[in-house]
Amino acid sequence: FMDNAKKLVTMDVAVVLTQIKGDWLVRNDIVDASKPDPDRDASLKEVTTMSGDHLVIDQETNDAVMTGIKVVVTQKGKTATGRRADYKDKEQSITLTQDVRIARDDGSFMTADKAIFHTDSEKFEAYGAKGVQVETEFKLDDAKK
Repeated sequence: FMDNAKKLVTMDVAVVLTQIKGDWLVRNDIVDASKPDPDRDASLKEVTTMSGDHLVIDQETNDAVMTGIKVVVTQKGKTATGRRADYKDKEQSITLTQDVRIARDDGSFMTADKAIFHTDSEKFEAYGAKGVQVETEFKLDDAKK
């Protein structure tokens, strides 16, 4: 549904957004690629998808909110889930909230109440709910000891 008066686009039922490649982010000066960052560069080359039950996109700000019983953000080797994802274009961030789980294909994972992903740097922050800690489990590479 497109509401031109409010400049909102709303999508419902099994919504999937796909970013095929992120090189347009560099071309449009949204992501600063002037300093080397192998993680950022690898992420920009990968397909990223976000799926959920309900999506609202603000056409003026390019901000978006995806909600659902389970919101899933995937990129090669990584999956993050929660119940709400807020994308802020100006801040270049995605805030995932409510039952957040970030998992890698190698079995490593983290659970939190809230995680903020900084898409311009590939860094993230994780926060527990009041009185609850962030939980993480990861495997050490024995070959690097």
